[in-house]
Amino acid sequence: MTAPHPSLTWTDHITGRQGFLVVDRLVRGVCSGGLRMRDGCTAAEVAGLARGTSMKEALHYDPAARYVPLGGAKGAAGALSARGAVVRRELLDGPVRTW
Repeated sequence: MTAPHPSLTWTDHITGRQGFLVVDRLVRGVCSGGLRMRDGCTAAEVAGLARGTSMKEALHYDPAARYVPLGGAKGAAGALSARGAVVRRELLDGPVRTW
């Protein structure tokens, strides 16, 4: 197994929670992936998810089809467990009013 391309870890200065970004493979300079939001993610877990995305993209490749394969990447951010859905929505849509 080869080492992933760029990977980075950051810590949010307000919450102290860590986030990770791992690019496993670039195909024609492009990759795709997603964002996992849950408390307790590790860099190794995110690297494994990015590798899985690369493998999934490779399995879908058919030279006769118009589909262009992509490399795999994944990001993860620690979310507050009890409020995970609210935190996720605030990140995507802005502050959410809770009653």
